[in-house]
Amino acid sequence: MGTSAGTAISIFTLLGMGFTAGVYYNDYVKNVEILEIKKNNFIEIQTLSYEIESLKLENKELKIKITDYEQKSEE
Repeated sequence: MGTSAGTAISIFTLLGMGFTAGVYYNDYVKNVEILEIKKNNFIEIQTLSYEIESLKLENKELKIKITDYEQKSEE
């Protein structure tokens, strides 16, 4: 370590560790962002699924009302 080659190796090692830490941090941040996006998408899908089911139920109710109305008007 006392030689210039040892010093150069130490510097390169520190730089490499710094870049490795930076890459790890960037990957970590990207993974957190991806998880957040996935969570938001899941919540949105659940909300839309609930709305679709509500609209299907409302549609069935309207069909029943129309059928009842048609039957009454035929009588």
